[in-house]
Parts: sequence; structure tokens; C-alpha cells
Amino acid sequence: MRALYFRLVNKDFFSYERMLKFKMSDNDKCPRCQETETTKHMLWSCKESKRIWQAFNKILSTSNMDSELILDYEDLYKVTNISAITHSKMKIIQEMIQIIRPNKWDESKVLKSIQEVANIEKYIAIKNNKLQNWITKWKVIKNLYSTSLT
Repeated sequence: MRALYFRLVNKDFFSYERMLKFKMSDNDKCPRCQETETTKHMLWSCKESKRIWQAFNKILSTSNMDSELILDYEDLYKVTNISAITHSKMKIIQEMIQIIRPNKWDESKVLKSIQEVANIEKYIAIKNNKLQNWITKWKVIKNLYSTSLT
């Protein structure tokens, strides 16, 4: 996650605009909406990216985490004191930078992505006999808690 955050801060993602510059693509268009794909567009401005962050915000609101909502582009760069939220946000960003960009995501797809990172951490916590630490960390996301914490 640190490496991904480093790449985020340095805008070191291969948007189609950047890939065209390095002749890795024939055009600079977003495959989801056909607008020019910059890093900002890929992570925030594209209608599909907005849909993902709206779903993420809905999950946070359901968990009474309104102070952690992603309301503008700069919020993507903020590291919160709640590590489950930061890890969840980084997992979503990791999905967004893949060659095949996420498309038509809804709340269940966002929750599934969050559950993937939570399950990996759960496995590690069990191996290290620190399951209670994991439960404490991830209980902030109530939708996640009801499906995979027990």
C-alpha cells in the first residue's frame, strides 16, 4: 500500500494520455467515456470514477463515517487516522489504475473490493495470532462487519 500511495502522490500512473506520450497507446481517450484520460480523469473526473466514489461514500455514510467521505479530488490524497478507510481507498485506487478500468461498479462491487483487502489482512492476522486487532480495525465499516468479521 505504501508503494501505491507513493505512486499516487507522484502521479505515476499510466493514464491513456501518458501512454500515448510514450507510444504505448494509439490515443489518449478514456476507454470508459472517450474523454482525454489524465490521472485526475482516471481517478476522479470520469463518470465511472465518480460512480465508484459515490458508492464508497454511501458505504462510509452507512457506517456513520461522514467525516471520511471523498468529496473532491484532493481527498484521494488524504491519509486518515482510520487505517481501514485508508486501505479501502488504496484498494479502490489500485483497481482504478488497472489496464481494464472498473466499469459500472455499484455499492456491492465496491464493498467486494474492500472485503478483498480486509480478507487478506484477516488471513495475516490469524497467522500472527492478532485477530482481535483485525476486528478492531475493520469494525468501523458496518457493512463489512456484518458479512465477514465473524
